[in-house]
Amino acid sequence: MMLQPRLRFPSSLSLRLPRTIACNRPVQILTAGILPHPKGAGHSHFSIAAFCGKTPPKIVKSPAATLLPRLSQREKDELAYPPDALPGGRDVDTPYGAIKVYEWGPEDGKKVLLIHGLTTSSIAVGAIASELVKRGYRVMTFDLWGHGYTDSCADLDYDIRLYTSQLLLAITSSKLSWTGATGFGLVGCSLGGAIAASFAGYFPQMVNSLAFLVPAGLIRKERLAAQMRLLELGSLLIPSRILEKLIMKRLTQPLFEDNRDNSSSVGGDVERKPCQREAQASLRYPHVTVSETMRWTMQNHKGFYTSFMSTAKHMHGTGQLERWRLLRDRPNKTLIIAGSNDPIIVADELHEDAVEALGDNLDWRVLEGAHDITIARPKEIADAIFDSWQLEDMPIKPDSVMTKDRCDT
Repeated sequence: MMLQPRLRFPSSLSLRLPRTIACNRPVQILTAGILPHPKGAGHSHFSIAAFCGKTPPKIVKSPAATLLPRLSQREKDELAYPPDALPGGRDVDTPYGAIKVYEWGPEDGKKVLLIHGLTTSSIAVGAIASELVKRGYRVMTFDLWGHGYTDSCADLDYDIRLYTSQLLLAITSSKLSWTGATGFGLVGCSLGGAIAASFAGYFPQMVNSLAFLVPAGLIRKERLAAQMRLLELGSLLIPSRILEKLIMKRLTQPLFEDNRDNSSSVGGDVERKPCQREAQASLRYPHVTVSETMRWTMQNHKGFYTSFMSTAKHMHGTGQLERWRLLRDRPNKTLIIAGSNDPIIVADELHEDAVEALGDNLDWRVLEGAHDITIARPKEIADAIFDSWQLEDMPIKPDSVMTKDRCDT
């Protein structure tokens, strides 16, 4: 048998290509399977980019490093997302980049961790957290990678491994123990619901109570099939900078529309109804709203787009039924709150799939509204959490109340 000669491409091959060829997008696509490139598919850079003189950074800094140092205190206070919009803020340095963590409430209060969604930041759960603190509980939340004041990991896939690592980094940064025998309650909103469900499955002993608010994870694949095909096709046919502008423009439009017509999530001429009025997200800054904070992040965080696209690709919002089944045998029921008119997480479908996954261990609630119920109806959500978890109000200490001049942890 004749041995076929093996073609060996040296790692420095791209350095021998003319610059005009090496930097050509079609050539990058064609050579992607030949030239060595990093495995971290969290971004679209090929190793050939090194020849173009651009080595992608592993960490993209947040506005905490790129914007805040240039601003006066007054300018910081006037931002759509002031860095101290929520009390007890701290910047946690990690090998993955800095994480913005907020933690406040009485130190001896029962602990609750809240995780926000795909396009928002900690502000999105700020009103719910404040309601919990009013009743004497210790709360924590943090900006997910590439959101708000948290850095972006440019060389990693945004999958459940990365988000699980972030959750663990956040809770272990506290001066209090969040990993003791008593555990903590876990509240996940939208994407945060998928993260919370996975975490509780892997670390059941750490989570004593669960609440999912319009959660991702069980979205039926047909609901997202068209969007995912468009993203994949667009990434091949549309120059990356143009695609980024198109997607960012779409994201800055109202995301929370009271419309159950499935076509509203794909496109087309549909009647759009206004979203519900937002509750006050920050007690310290009345002007802060979740929608304006979203736009501010998209405009000022250079790593947001990478985190959004990689999360959409790797952090599956569908087909997580098997992971959710791990929650069936938990000692306490899992609370799920849906929006009656949510076009993204359709209540009837979610209920059917949640019953299949959790059986009798499900506490199902529906609030009037769309996907924005977490920012429009925080008090009702807090009431449902207390009722479901069978919690008792704890006495509030004076230093747990946030004022304009002081934010205690």
